[in-house]
Amino acid sequence: MSKQSATAFFQVINTDPILREELSAQAGDVTQVNPGDKGFATQMVKFASDHGYDFDEAEARDAYQEVLENQLNSAGRELADQELEVVAGGAADSGCCATSVKLS
Repeated sequence: MSKQSATAFFQVINTDPILREELSAQAGDVTQVNPGDKGFATQMVKFASDHGYDFDEAEARDAYQEVLENQLNSAGRELADQELEVVAGGAADSGCCATSVKLS
């Protein structure tokens, strides 16, 4: 298991609309997931495993936060309060980032 595998997975989900659609069909609307939803995190790890990625929920959470921070930093803007809460592990009401995937 590795955080690098999780990071690679999120990058693919971010750039591959077919895989993102398949994930949504299996796990539900990924743009409306609360970061505290552990069931979704479990489904995410299973889906990723089925597609050749090997990481656990903690590595997924760490990688997601890193990918989100990198995307927002590269956009050259400050984080909104909701985005800061997601990065810090807090709750958010709806999707806020390009990956549209939130884990706890």
